[in-house]
Amino acid sequence: MKKTALTIIGMLLGLYCSSQHISDEITLGNGDIVDFSYIFKPNDSCTFHSDEKCDWKFCIYYWNSKSDDFIIADQAYSNNISFQISDILQLEKHIGYFKIIDIEDKRYTVGYIELSKGDSVLDKRDIYMQLTPSQPKVIDFKFDYDYDWDYDDLGIDGGILELTLEIDDDVERIFMICPDFYGHLFQKPDDDRFFFGEYHTVNKIAPRKTTITIDRVEWGIFMKLSAINRYGTSQSLIVNTTDFITDPKVLERINSLNPNASIDSEPLNEPEIIYSRDELNVNGEINDFKIEIYNIVGHKLLDNQNERMIDISGLPSGVFVVLLKTDNQIIKTLKISR
Repeated sequence: MKKTALTIIGMLLGLYCSSQHISDEITLGNGDIVDFSYIFKPNDSCTFHSDEKCDWKFCIYYWNSKSDDFIIADQAYSNNISFQISDILQLEKHIGYFKIIDIEDKRYTVGYIELSKGDSVLDKRDIYMQLTPSQPKVIDFKFDYDYDWDYDDLGIDGGILELTLEIDDDVERIFMICPDFYGHLFQKPDDDRFFFGEYHTVNKIAPRKTTITIDRVEWGIFMKLSAINRYGTSQSLIVNTTDFITDPKVLERINSLNPNASIDSEPLNEPEIIYSRDELNVNGEINDFKIEIYNIVGHKLLDNQNERMIDISGLPSGVFVVLLKTDNQIIKTLKISR
């Protein structure tokens, strides 16, 4: 009889505990109520709630040499658990090893909240934290070089490239990495070819702005730029040094060295791109052609087929590269600034 009663009590307790769960509502330090789709920031203070007192664990995934693992960052026995994200993340030996995932153009650190009773896990919810920096953006540049017309080069010592970047407030360094070979590149190398790198300390010239200077820069070099804070590294921004050359004659000469470009003799009335205010015009003897416009980070903004007059008044302010193509080959390149 006594054993049966204990069994019934145990079953009732099991049903009671299994009904407990983590509330969908999370209270932020400012009083706002959010749900589990919310992306936590380092300075957030937040409180998770449950129906009754249980054991709470806040865990963060991190990488080790064999598999994903996790570390318990905080725990308590209560109806709720409150914590300051920045306090939780004072895990010095694990910083830089937190597991991150990329979703579209964002990078997140992954953790979870767990509710338990003894050895029984009652509920578990994933949480996402935006701790690593946003991808840096090139907002201005200056490229000083002397083009060597005899050697199709920017000179023996190369040029000096200064990039102005928009970055997050907590960025400490910029990491620049190049492929294992220099040269006149017309296709982006595979990721495993990038391994010559250098760090640039952030010296802000204005809020969220910094400049980096790279010397001995040749044209045609692909570079990856990443922002670094104490929690990790941003997604890489890939740029090509040719995108920062504005002299149309130099660009035309560079394009002529493209091994994929046509080697036929030039027609007497050579095609050209004319830029005037909010308009592009294609002149010369050319029939089946395409005009493509890219921003300086390589995003295509416009694609027109066989239109000799193109309205570009809808483009934002900035620096753009205009490509004139025929048979899928680049025959003219023009850099414009609006």
